Amino acid sequence: MLSFALQMLKIIRIALFPFSILYGLIILIRNIFYDFNVIKSHKFKVPIISVGNLVAGGTGKTPMTEYLIELLKNDHKIATLSRGYGRKTKGFIVAGHHVKSILIGDEPKQSKTKYPDIIVAVGEKRVDAINAILKNYHPEIILLDDAYQHRAVVPGISILLFDYSTIFKPDFILPTGNLREWKRGKNRADIIVITKCPIDLSPQERINITSNIKPKSTQKLFFSNVNYSDLMLYNANGIAKSSLSINDLKNYTVLLLTGIANPKPLKVHITNLSKEVITLSFNDHHVYAHEDVININQRYKSITNPNKIIITTEKDLMRLSDLSNDILGNIMPIYYIPISSKFFMEDENEFNKYIINYVRNNK
Repeated sequence: MLSFALQMLKIIRIALFPFSILYGLIILIRNIFYDFNVIKSHKFKVPIISVGNLVAGGTGKTPMTEYLIELLKNDHKIATLSRGYGRKTKGFIVAGHHVKSILIGDEPKQSKTKYPDIIVAVGEKRVDAINAILKNYHPEIILLDDAYQHRAVVPGISILLFDYSTIFKPDFILPTGNLREWKRGKNRADIIVITKCPIDLSPQERINITSNIKPKSTQKLFFSNVNYSDLMLYNANGIAKSSLSINDLKNYTVLLLTGIANPKPLKVHITNLSKEVITLSFNDHHVYAHEDVININQRYKSITNPNKIIITTEKDLMRLSDLSNDILGNIMPIYYIPISSKFFMEDENEFNKYIINYVRNNK
């Protein structure tokens, strides 16, 4: 059944090829207009760092944004700005405490939950949103999440992410492929980061990837991997401080609950650590409803192993926690696994220094 569905998806994507050509042409013309100032881009005096990618899907933008927050939050007043993908609202909104993801999106809610002292804002019109942030909150740095194609704003540093697992795979413009724009768009980046690399990435692989990316002499190329932390418990009062070591999963059957773009790396990680993994996957940014909780509960109860556990992602937890405690209580306890970006030792110091110097010199 799955094979048939994949074949049908492939046929549909091929059939949409003319639309990809049209879309690609529109994007190409749009970028040329920005390159030659036919369409105006806006510059701001405050340091602005943009994080984005060329493809539709997860390359690790949120962990990279959180890495920047961790790097800078002790010395600077930070604001983050994104479109707030998946929210049910429009316009400019600044997140308050205990805000729901349907109002601002799961990723901004995650940032506000983890870093309550920073300014977290959403808005489709980035120029207007930045002006509002500067006028009302006076941040020292603005981080733009998922803004590589939003060329109305000129960032001081543009960070472009590539997923290691797809770096050598051919791709094409949406909707036939997954590219948001042609690959030549990588030339706008100041920093290119290859994310989700294996921990044992060899020097030869770095050379091969560099040859494939072909960074310009002015561009910095770095390599990072995903760091999985111990499991954190969520209860009716919010996120608990108690945790469960991921190394303790060897006797557990895990019901892995995901609604993210690419759950495969997490599934592989959990599978290597646990006795058995049963996956229940939803679309990226899925808005959980009461019916989903009933389904999750039924799947959980059907597991015969008495050592069983529900694990989900941080982003999914943000959407699940929008539900009332009466509904969510049916599948508690829920554990989530925090993830973060971790640069290889030879890259970490150089990346940090580059970012800190830029902010310090442009503050």
